[in-house]
Amino acid sequence: MLSSTVYGMEDRLDQIHGLLTGFGYQVWSSHKGSLPVVPGLSAFDTCLAAVDACDLFFGIIRPQYGSGVEEAGGNSITHRELSRAIELDKPRFFLADAIVVNARRLLMDLGHKGSAGRAKLKLGKGAKLIDDLRVIDMYEEAIQDAVPITDRTNNWVQTYGDRDDILRYVEEQFNRYEDLEELVMRPSPATEGDAEA
Repeated sequence: MLSSTVYGMEDRLDQIHGLLTGFGYQVWSSHKGSLPVVPGLSAFDTCLAAVDACDLFFGIIRPQYGSGVEEAGGNSITHRELSRAIELDKPRFFLADAIVVNARRLLMDLGHKGSAGRAKLKLGKGAKLIDDLRVIDMYEEAIQDAVPITDRTNNWVQTYGDRDDILRYVEEQFNRYEDLEELVMRPSPATEGDAEA
């Protein structure tokens, strides 16, 4: 599953979708209309059902938070997809825009660490670099900032600065189709324990 805010990223998402399809993946992407729609479910629930069902999750954290917010103060659908993939411990890959990573570092240097430290900050109307500080929350979830370093797994988040960085990452990580297929097919430790019982 490919998860990202869309506006301003359409051409790159098209390229990513093309590369992944060329490597042999069936890519679920709402932007491309390839996400399995579940009749009777809301758009939000359909997206979360796709996270539940996908084999691999590829999330892109951008400076734009996204407009798909179900309720006032609620998280965007892209944020909820990311959180669900982490909660389910899906095999996952993340890219994060360097603007998000650098903004986090700057705010930490200014004494605003974590979402609690940023809670009272408000962006100015028409903010240009980042439109919502929750993009930093997404990054911190992905790197598992709240988890002790020794307990973090599946927390690699690659920073990108431009289109070439994105395409290089996609090519290097996803051209290993057979390796990733083997990873997905491997039984989890819980499943192996059940088989022995």
